[in-house]
Amino acid sequence: MGDTITVSILVKAGNQLGGAVQANLNFDPTKLRVKQVIGNTTLLPMVFQNQYNNSVGSLDYAAGTVANFPSGTFTLVQIQFEALAATPGTAITFHLGAPRNTDVSYGGVSVLTGSVNGSVIISQLQKLFLPLISK
Repeated sequence: MGDTITVSILVKAGNQLGGAVQANLNFDPTKLRVKQVIGNTTLLPMVFQNQYNNSVGSLDYAAGTVANFPSGTFTLVQIQFEALAATPGTAITFHLGAPRNTDVSYGGVSVLTGSVNGSVIISQLQKLFLPLISK
């Protein structure tokens, strides 16, 4: 608890080009708090949206380009979360559906075929005492 966790949002596009990517995430605000959002402005230099709300547990990031369209596997954004409470697993999920629809598009057409949610385990370290025994 109190540590920073970095979560990377990856786009696995294969040979498909990507012109714009939007990631809308939901998380438990009692377990995680966004500290910083770092977009990949080298591949997607036009940032359309970069906002988060730690009270409701949402993050919305969208970026794109009009030239040099990326393909393959690349990082859209890195999010630094602060761990707030111990939990065996707290979900970070992509929001799909209006008005916060996660999507990848090229030429104005969606090319998204799926998404994979994640889970963060936050544990509280226990102090371990080892006795020193001499003979």
